[in-house]
Amino acid sequence: MASSSENNDQNNDVAAYSLMKEEITAISNQLLSAVTLTPPPHSLHMPSLSEDLVIEILCRLPVKLLLQLRCVCKSWNHLISHPKFAKKHLSTSRRRLHLVTHTNIPGKYVIDSYPLDSVFTGITTNITSFVEYYENDRFTKYDYIVGSYDGIVCLVEYFENAVLLWNPSIRKFKQSPSWKMPPMDSRLRYGFGYDHVSDAYKVVVAIGYTANYNGTDVDKTELKLLLPDLGEIRDARELILGLLRDCLCLISCHDVWIMKEYGNKESWTKLFTVSYWLEPIKYHRLTKAIYILEDDQVLLHQSFADYNSRLIVYDSRNHAFKFTKVASIPEVYVESLISPCS
Repeated sequence: MASSSENNDQNNDVAAYSLMKEEITAISNQLLSAVTLTPPPHSLHMPSLSEDLVIEILCRLPVKLLLQLRCVCKSWNHLISHPKFAKKHLSTSRRRLHLVTHTNIPGKYVIDSYPLDSVFTGITTNITSFVEYYENDRFTKYDYIVGSYDGIVCLVEYFENAVLLWNPSIRKFKQSPSWKMPPMDSRLRYGFGYDHVSDAYKVVVAIGYTANYNGTDVDKTELKLLLPDLGEIRDARELILGLLRDCLCLISCHDVWIMKEYGNKESWTKLFTVSYWLEPIKYHRLTKAIYILEDDQVLLHQSFADYNSRLIVYDSRNHAFKFTKVASIPEVYVESLISPCS
């Protein structure tokens, strides 16, 4: 049974989220009133807002409303559609994190999004569904979310090695060109992120293959990563890379590590070891660390030998588990105006 302090924390989170929604609605109504093109008769003159103030207000509005506000006037359409505004809006949106999950139905493609904190509090009622309809099911083949960054969701179809970049908030997508399929005994691992050096979003494919494989020419970058002392590693496939607290993280069996200073082997620090007492360790393993709060509650994905899986909230301070209602593997997501086509 949850303690009174936990209940109070959950109530405070819900209250804070409701207050934020009320503030956004109030700002939106004021903004729409300020740009009314035809003032009502006998109304008092409303002072115009400075351009800088308008930009600051717009940056705090949700994407759905911004898409509607593009129709107010040409100048607003130009402003909201500008890449610089998209990046400024993104810096504000990063404070409102969501989780996205994927559902594939013939002829219909659905991405569900809900506030990240709702998974930790157990209140997942505020769900937003992004739905796309495609003729002849030509896009419904993308059945895995492999990453999300700056509002762009990366989906793949492993059999054809097809990749789709999609921003569900603005309903824009980009398909990657096809590439030569590796041998059937190859092991593929996909990743997606942003390269700050080249200012570009990139899909990374790690391929385990034999020395005589002649693959497709792609952008090649050689990276070497020095690992912490993990002891005996029976299978390299048990090592899983990820991101926690903006640091590279590594899962080895039931240990979770982070590299506090990228490239410095000595900066590897073990965050925690997941303690299991519900089932024998041999029957399941960690496959992903998704997010960690300041109080060291961490969202983890756990898989089993029978191919079932579940999402758990693990309190690494008190070694306590809490099972979530999320059925599929989610990705951390933020609504944005960033186009995958740019």
